[in-house]
Amino acid sequence: MEITEREQLALTPETEKRLAWLRRAGAAVALDDFGTGYSNLAWVSSLKPDYLKIDKLFVSHMQTGHTELLDCVTGLAAKLGINTIAEGVETPEQIAYHVP
Repeated sequence: MEITEREQLALTPETEKRLAWLRRAGAAVALDDFGTGYSNLAWVSSLKPDYLKIDKLFVSHMQTGHTELLDCVTGLAAKLGINTIAEGVETPEQIAYHVP
């Protein structure tokens, strides 16, 4: 299940209960468009998504050699034990960057 951060989500006890139910049913939770909307670090920590979907905006910055934000997002995900999905990967260089 994807949660997009382009819409503000109230992380209420009811929301947490529903997410827990989905996880028990076998669904994974992905936070889509990470870094471009309403999320904050406390929210990511509380939500505990299975995946952070890195917005293609950050991936496209690789073409100009600016990977600082991309590195921060992937580093954060690694520290929190969250898998990442990079959106908008189109070149062999971008693939090589994201696949160790």
